[in-house]
Amino acid sequence: MVPSPEQQNEFQKRHPDSAPGIYWINSDLCLDCNLCRELAPTVFRRDDRMGISYVYKQPATPQELAQAREAVEGCCVETIFANGHLFNWE
Repeated sequence: MVPSPEQQNEFQKRHPDSAPGIYWINSDLCLDCNLCRELAPTVFRRDDRMGISYVYKQPATPQELAQAREAVEGCCVETIFANGHLFNWE
């Protein structure tokens, strides 16, 4: 599957320190609600300078994967995506 131009545009709005992989956050949409960091503290971190969350590291264990999926489902503005495998991270 090839990402649409709209998806490509959104992907360009990810945090510059995002760990490459399946999960990523659109920095323009994040409200800094802290939900993702509470649900998956080893995966998501807060950038205090920007006041948003980003993917610090991709989930590596079954528990982290379950927590990341829960964060995607619970995100109030739907800004956490699980389609990073479709994009070129370079």
